[in-house]
Amino acid sequence: MIGRPVDPGEGYQRRIFEAEIESLWGDGGDRRLWLLGGTGLGKSCTAGRMAQDVIANRSEGRERLLVWVDSADAPATAAAYADAFGQLREQGFTVRGRSEDSDETKANALLDALATSPWPWLVILDNADPASLVQAGLVPSGRNPNGRVLITTMRDNNRMRSNGRVVVAAVFTTDEAEAYLRNEVHSRGSGGGPLSSASEGETKALASTPGYHPLALSIAVGTILAKAMTVHEWIDDFRHAPVMDAAADEPDSVGYPRLIGAAWQVALAQASRGLPDGVIERAALVAAIQNPDGHPTWLWDGSLASWVAGTPTPNGALGMPASVR
Repeated sequence: MIGRPVDPGEGYQRRIFEAEIESLWGDGGDRRLWLLGGTGLGKSCTAGRMAQDVIANRSEGRERLLVWVDSADAPATAAAYADAFGQLREQGFTVRGRSEDSDETKANALLDALATSPWPWLVILDNADPASLVQAGLVPSGRNPNGRVLITTMRDNNRMRSNGRVVVAAVFTTDEAEAYLRNEVHSRGSGGGPLSSASEGETKALASTPGYHPLALSIAVGTILAKAMTVHEWIDDFRHAPVMDAAADEPDSVGYPRLIGAAWQVALAQASRGLPDGVIERAALVAAIQNPDGHPTWLWDGSLASWVAGTPTPNGALGMPASVR
């Protein structure tokens, strides 16, 4: 395996467009699929779920190669293909070329091998730049029945359609939203949590309030569970949330900026209760630029911790001020 696939998480909700992808891969046509849609619709999670299936498969017909590339522009993709070239050769597969060749040469050799391979493979290019990939000739062949290609992107480009087929990602359907909210992962703990006892009318109202947008709804669920809110409390807070950026909201007053902005405003307001003013907002700003896998405790030594806490304060037992922790 090359790369590190996204973990879709325990509460992953299977999407209609996922079924469309699997159907297109099975119809005998071009096996290169572009999953196109805006931020927060679940494209990367869907791709991650498919990668997980490959990793878990131990059958004789399993994929012999999985390539995952994050932020897949031409340089990142060529580097990943070069790594795959080396990995295949180490495992005894026949791939033309030399270990001292450039990444570009190795990438082309890998693409040649994938075009005719008798063994199964899956290439996933996440958050891709279509123009860059097509211009560099880095979109794999779609004719080999043993291969599959999935490319997620927010950028529509006419050349995508001459280099595969396009599947459009969308917000949750009413059924998808209901299934997501009823997912047992949201009903664990003492008493099962507020969503387990919510009526169908309440879950429908909750889903429709942020426009069935998956990211906004996931923020809503996280806030409700973490702060033991009722559905009606969250909806009321959402409807009264201040605008985060009037300029960004102006062209699309009920679209992505407003939906996500309001959902985050509710989460920040709830998390801030009982803490000094501004601590949560400043901590969120720092967290937003950190590696999602965590950050070193030394980051919180000195001036940064004092800035987030709003006052000079000694570190606590766990290496950061108690208010920040």
